[in-house]
Amino acid sequence: MGQKKINILIIGAGKGGKALLQLLSKSQTVNIVGVVDVDSNAPGIKLAKELGIATGSDYKKFLRARELDEIINVTGNQDVQQALIKLRPQGVGVIEGHSAKLIWELVEEQQEMMRAHGESENRLKTVMDSVLTGIVLIDAESHKIIDANPLAVELIGLPKEQIIGKVCHKFICPAEINKCPITDLHQTVDKSERILLTHDGRELPILKTVALVEFGGRNYIVDSFIDISERKQIEEKIKQSAELWDRTFDAISDLIFILDKDNTVIRANKIFIETLGLKPDEVIGKKCYEILHKSDQPWPECPHGKTIKDKKSHSEEVDDPNIGIPLLVTTSPIIDEKGQLSGSVHIAKDISQMKEAEKDLRKKMHDLEVFQKAAVGRELKMVELKRRIKQLEEELKQR
Repeated sequence: MGQKKINILIIGAGKGGKALLQLLSKSQTVNIVGVVDVDSNAPGIKLAKELGIATGSDYKKFLRARELDEIINVTGNQDVQQALIKLRPQGVGVIEGHSAKLIWELVEEQQEMMRAHGESENRLKTVMDSVLTGIVLIDAESHKIIDANPLAVELIGLPKEQIIGKVCHKFICPAEINKCPITDLHQTVDKSERILLTHDGRELPILKTVALVEFGGRNYIVDSFIDISERKQIEEKIKQSAELWDRTFDAISDLIFILDKDNTVIRANKIFIETLGLKPDEVIGKKCYEILHKSDQPWPECPHGKTIKDKKSHSEEVDDPNIGIPLLVTTSPIIDEKGQLSGSVHIAKDISQMKEAEKDLRKKMHDLEVFQKAAVGRELKMVELKRRIKQLEEELKQR
């Protein structure tokens, strides 16, 4: 079984990027999927072309590369770093070039240590102490920790001497002993979210990368990890916000649904689906006129069509027997971050009671009008009768 290589994208091809490229291109466990720099004449770009590695000026095109594992940013630009963190594919790590270089120097220096002993051991310690990532070096056979850098010691919360010699499961992934990321020595790399147990009993979520390396004929595990508790808190807040939005959306008594520009329902609240007597999968993704009006054409005077044309809100009364209730439908445009209209929000209010009230009011007004006409007619007759009586009285006086 061949070893799985780490697929790496390098952002920045200046002197640092070129040095990193020279280092990683010699590795048997690394596959460089591309080198990116806005300067097409950057030294790293020229070297990448010589090595037959893909180059470009837009890193976004490379983010879609299959099985991308790590992004190394050696531009020194924090805006680029933040953008990469935001745009990276799920599960892909983003590290700055200096830290990445130091991690790989760890491997090189360990090999040198096995050959040259004392001097390289000091250099290894310098490398591990400088990396801004927790690193634990583990014997692959016994799973005992043989070294840990300061950040790893800080995260675990114990003095280094109390960590060295302990089985790694005591601190890292303690509840997942039977799910060790490297139980098969043919496996080279594992990257996953795990739990680190701190000395004070806290379970700290970490994103870890485990690499199997060989020094002097023996196998070792390089376990590097970063604290992702802040990211987890943000994800939880986003999840809670989404759940609150869903509950609010479904709690509204009016029928609410969202259409794209092509009249396709992309979201609908609970009362809308229940009113139609359908299931969610019979609504979402369907044309609104198909499920509402049982037609293959949009409803005449459809307010959605008007909103799509002028990007304004519109209201229309819709009384379709296929729906079963009269509705007052209001559409409001949805504008995306580019200022383009992507669809509309529909709020359909059941106006059955209002219609019944209007009908009752019209009947009462009609009855009042009939009564008024009758009353006026009777009054006219009384006036005429009085006039006639008075006339007769005058005639009698004259006799």
